[in-house]
Amino acid sequence: MNLNLMIKNRLNIISIFLLIFIFSACNRADEVNESAIAVSILPQKYFVEQIAGDDFEIQVLLDPGASHESYDPTPAQLAHLASSSIWFKNGFLGFEIQYEEKFREQNPALKVVDLSEGVRYIVEDQGEESHETESLTDVHKGVDPHYWLSVSGARIIAQNIYEKLKADYPDRQMEYSKNLRHFLRRLDSLEAYMHQRLDIVPQRSFMIFHPSLTYLARDFNLQQIAIEERGNSPSAKKMKEIIDLARSKDLNMIFYQSQFDSGNAATIAKEIGGTAIPFDPMAYDWYQNMIRLTDLLYQELNTSKKK
Repeated sequence: MNLNLMIKNRLNIISIFLLIFIFSACNRADEVNESAIAVSILPQKYFVEQIAGDDFEIQVLLDPGASHESYDPTPAQLAHLASSSIWFKNGFLGFEIQYEEKFREQNPALKVVDLSEGVRYIVEDQGEESHETESLTDVHKGVDPHYWLSVSGARIIAQNIYEKLKADYPDRQMEYSKNLRHFLRRLDSLEAYMHQRLDIVPQRSFMIFHPSLTYLARDFNLQQIAIEERGNSPSAKKMKEIIDLARSKDLNMIFYQSQFDSGNAATIAKEIGGTAIPFDPMAYDWYQNMIRLTDLLYQELNTSKKK
């Protein structure tokens, strides 16, 4: 066979396969998998499973150990989103705001559920606000997104997940309702344990690199002292002020997220003769993570002397 003809035939075959691939990709959004759900962060997978058990294949957009500050979706995640029936989002994470329009374009049938609906959110430097009081544009400005790190936030998340699944899968309502009641009882037990530990501690302040425990601090009347300033590492002057403050309050632990560099936290801990303690706000087992956080806070706040 003529060499040029062979090359031409092979190119034609390759072109056909490419066209098939492109056509399939373009039409993938029409092939929604009702058993596929996407969530933004790993703790949300835990919450969905508390209500739905193993009814769904759950895709987590933010990989374990990654920071939501620097997230970019992978091709595999985009492909999964293109066939997902529901996306449970946090509502205030930067990557959600950045990519939501693209996600919706890729999958017009995607049902987006904002799990923050009903949360009494906290705006940086402004205190508490009601979720329903401002426009969507204003709402996202400076809102602390870490409401899942509180029992009060977890109750709202669980209820929002239940309401959506009940509406879309009515034949499973009784099972989901039973699971919700069971999980809410567990949350009551957790909250009682946290009050037992944190209500009696003499020290009411703790120091943390990234201010991710704002909602927990609010719920238990604690003061969270953040090292980070609006997403930026502190200046040398600010570091000195923080060290002086930590000494004045007799703080022994500096908490920092395992997704962040421990450098500044370790420096301050060394200066005050304390310890830099890592924790993971994105851990899958939310319940055990909250118990660990409570015990760490109890250890810090019960051994420090109130000034």
